[in-house]
Amino acid sequence: MSVSSANNIVFCINSNFSKYLYVQMSSILRHSKENIHFYILYSSIDDKAKENIINILNSYNHAKFDIDFIFVDIKKLLESKFDNFRLRSWFGSYDIYNRLFLNEILKEKSIKTVISMDADMIILYDLSELFDLYRATKTIRGLPEKNLCFKQYNIYLNAGLLILDLDFLNQINFTQKAVHMINNEKNKLLYPEQDIINFVIDDELKQTMSERFNEMDSNKNFIEEKTVVLHYVGRNKPWRISKSWNHAKILWFKEKYIANKMLKNIIVDERKVDIYFKFLEIIFYPFFFVINSIRYLQSTIKKFVKKFRNN
Repeated sequence: MSVSSANNIVFCINSNFSKYLYVQMSSILRHSKENIHFYILYSSIDDKAKENIINILNSYNHAKFDIDFIFVDIKKLLESKFDNFRLRSWFGSYDIYNRLFLNEILKEKSIKTVISMDADMIILYDLSELFDLYRATKTIRGLPEKNLCFKQYNIYLNAGLLILDLDFLNQINFTQKAVHMINNEKNKLLYPEQDIINFVIDDELKQTMSERFNEMDSNKNFIEEKTVVLHYVGRNKPWRISKSWNHAKILWFKEKYIANKMLKNIIVDERKVDIYFKFLEIIFYPFFFVINSIRYLQSTIKKFVKKFRNN
């Protein structure tokens, strides 16, 4: 399959996220009948995780799916290309910068457009509309942030899901501008790669998408029927058992259940699985309510104690 005939999806991961990626990929494959070429850019990856990713790809045969695993040491790559360049880690990792330099990392792949996705998402609905946006994107496309901390910007895109025209990035010298910002304005960056994308690219060049393609309120007890991409932002990742339980978390475990069945070559009846998990959610709702209430109380007490000690 030529890259020009495929929808290119890129993940930038390390071993902390690689073990969960097969669940996300399974949800993508279940909701798409179009050709997809996955590019897994990793700094570290578990052998078992890699095996699961490959096997989940082979479990679906209704379209053509390809995959490339590409090791990336972004710090070494950039410091070898640019003089006097020093990359600052983000919570001990440099992987967050990979998305900024896709046109450098994928230079030899002859790719024009990519969908860059965080590894903490699942697909809930048919992907054909997202791929329509993919084909219509000539610059960069994403969901504008609604958070009040970004209110000073006209259009500030969330970097969790972006459609990027790599030719466009080359035309505006994005790599050089990003490197300059990292070198000279790093202390101004609150969300490094997201800030750089939004500061370097002018608002009039940004294309936008509906919230359906990057639903970030994973605390909702009801997810809109036609939400395409559910994004588990923040610390409450669905695989973290100790964190809050809600409807969005149940949806992730449903996707994991289906993915694990597919890995065993067991075809599932999705209607029955949906009924089963809805039933479980109803049964365990009182338990979820108690657990979440306890966690909220613990959090409130910790904040009070911290404030008391500071005084």
